[in-house]
Amino acid sequence: MAMMRLRITAEMIMSILASDLYIDPSWSLWEIVRNAICAHMKNSKEWVPGVGHVEIYIDKEHPMLPGNTLVILDHGRGFTKDDIERFCHLGPSLEDLKNNPGGGNGGASQKRIGRFAALALNSKCYHGKDPKSGFYVFTRTADFGEVTIIPMIPADIERDQGMMPCRIDPNANELGFLKGIRGSFTAIVIPNSMYSSYEEIRHDLKWRLPRKKDQAFKMVVGGEKLLPPPLASRVNIASPDNSIEIHADRASDTDEDGGIWFADKQSGLRVAKAKFISAALPHPYGVSELVGDIFVPNILSNQDTSRFSLTGRYLRGKDWKRVVKFLHSQSDKLRAILGEDEDSRNSPIKETLSGVSSFFTRVWGKPDVEDFGWDGADAFGRGGKTKPPKDPAEDPDDKIRKKPITRSGDVKTGGEKPPQKHRGSAIKIGDHTFIMAPNGLDARTFAQVEGNKLWVNERGYQLLPPRKEARDEHVMNAILSAVAQSLYPDSVSYALQWVGDRRLELLGKK
Repeated sequence: MAMMRLRITAEMIMSILASDLYIDPSWSLWEIVRNAICAHMKNSKEWVPGVGHVEIYIDKEHPMLPGNTLVILDHGRGFTKDDIERFCHLGPSLEDLKNNPGGGNGGASQKRIGRFAALALNSKCYHGKDPKSGFYVFTRTADFGEVTIIPMIPADIERDQGMMPCRIDPNANELGFLKGIRGSFTAIVIPNSMYSSYEEIRHDLKWRLPRKKDQAFKMVVGGEKLLPPPLASRVNIASPDNSIEIHADRASDTDEDGGIWFADKQSGLRVAKAKFISAALPHPYGVSELVGDIFVPNILSNQDTSRFSLTGRYLRGKDWKRVVKFLHSQSDKLRAILGEDEDSRNSPIKETLSGVSSFFTRVWGKPDVEDFGWDGADAFGRGGKTKPPKDPAEDPDDKIRKKPITRSGDVKTGGEKPPQKHRGSAIKIGDHTFIMAPNGLDARTFAQVEGNKLWVNERGYQLLPPRKEARDEHVMNAILSAVAQSLYPDSVSYALQWVGDRRLELLGKK
């Protein structure tokens, strides 16, 4: 049989790789700007802070292209022959992954599909799904001479299964106001622009620029230099080794839309919004009433395709676990910004937890390990002395997945600290035994599992129903769901089936 060839379709690159991949056109614009900065890096393996020069213009009188024409110009090295060949690759090649497993330029260039974001900035492609419209790449590697033009028209790409670069005179009309440009450069030229004013562009870009002066590159919009807003300054904290920085304040009407961002320590680029990973954070980092940036090392290469979250693999790893430990140790400072008093946030949750715990014990029996060695009162104030079970990391037979939630007492600032006392109680759920203890989770999250620890949000949880019967049901389902997610983190169907089976056991029907 003959070889069956895969084909690229216009709909795939217009929708799946462009308009559907980014939450709105502002993210598409930032993707193109970020690629333009990468063009200034001499070494594809690193990102050099402070390097780069990008200009953005709206050309309303382009001689060859209709409507508002958006021009994103960088003064980098231009496209070499090898760059043009890589430009024609969808996604990173096996060789790319071997040479740069975390992505090029410190993770700023990972997926190798970001160029198609320009299609989402063409209103005919974004709204009209017109495959005969698209964008153009103009580039040159020399100080003067002919310019290479690469048409990126979806209908033509589907027909030819590729792009056809050609050369034009440096004074050709196709260049518009770039006619006669000197030096190496690359310009992404997009007709029918989604942007009609420089004010819109400035608003959408200023919050995404590196906030520190030594990390800032030159960004010019409409001939005026664009500067980012200053870092939040009410809370400024660094970890003992200075690898993590927290800059936070209460959100105001002048902020973008509230919320804390995680930024890459090396490049200063914002990587993930806290509210989108709130399940992996202690309270109150994920709430929209706060604003700020938390700088963390080496997270740019772990940004997910959406560009506002982190990959699940990274959130399950030890590096993120260390970050959460430090965040947890400082959460009281952020609660103070919100005016939250730890002792004033009690609710009927304690009573509900006690009832649910007793119900579980009647159905599934007492915990398999009765002496956990945890001194002091249990999670409900009943008192007792217990001893923690073996950590799953030391027991290969324990398949409960650890979650990135830690206690502030785990943070070490030098030397070994004596074991700290914690409030917790043993509880059996199905065939598994946990230590159930309070923890400062996000206000929308009631329960999470970390190894053999079942953390419950007994204070600050905002979704508890007012009626007792509804509260009991809500809490029971939240606990079962948290355990199921830890058992089956990669299968929603298995997790739902596990919850259903446990519900039948609680109802005495299994």
